[in-house]
Amino acid sequence: MATSLAGASFAMASILLSLQPASSDRADAKPPRFPEDWVGVWRGPAVVDRSAGTAPLRFTMEMRVAPTSNPDRYAWTIVYDAPEGGAQTRQERKYELVAVDAAAGKWRVDEKNGIVLDVAVLGGRLYGQFEVGEVRITTTDRLEVSGAEGPRWTVEMITTRPAEARETGGDDAGSPKVTTWLPVSVQRAEMARVRE
Repeated sequence: MATSLAGASFAMASILLSLQPASSDRADAKPPRFPEDWVGVWRGPAVVDRSAGTAPLRFTMEMRVAPTSNPDRYAWTIVYDAPEGGAQTRQERKYELVAVDAAAGKWRVDEKNGIVLDVAVLGGRLYGQFEVGEVRITTTDRLEVSGAEGPRWTVEMITTRPAEARETGGDDAGSPKVTTWLPVSVQRAEMARVRE
């Protein structure tokens, strides 16, 4: 019984720790100001890794962030540039970043088509989660402002399928019921600021 309780306590502690805001890699480093330090044009390689045996999908990702005449709104444009049949296929998504409570890190991404996604700044990183169709996507945007190579913006999107949830625990030993979702793909891009 003691072993089961200790295991449950460790599991709960792990879950609670994972909910804490991410800290910066260096204790003396300040996180970048959001969105001020993110303003500019950023571009770099991106890849989608899927299940084993499936070739990764490679393309170029670009982010364009700019202030607007409204101090609570920023232009937030995402560009995907992918080769298709020997020619480049470009998708440009002109969204807006909208402050809900900037001091508390609460923002929204307005896709300008009726879809508005809630996002939050935690520990200097931007996090979001949404479901579309049969998938759930968890996003993490991280800006590293120091380093020999200059500022870098990393985007990571993990995809799961809520319908394929698996439940464990919740037994007589006192462990909590835990629901898990197996990641089915991850999209990752690393972009550098470019001058135009």
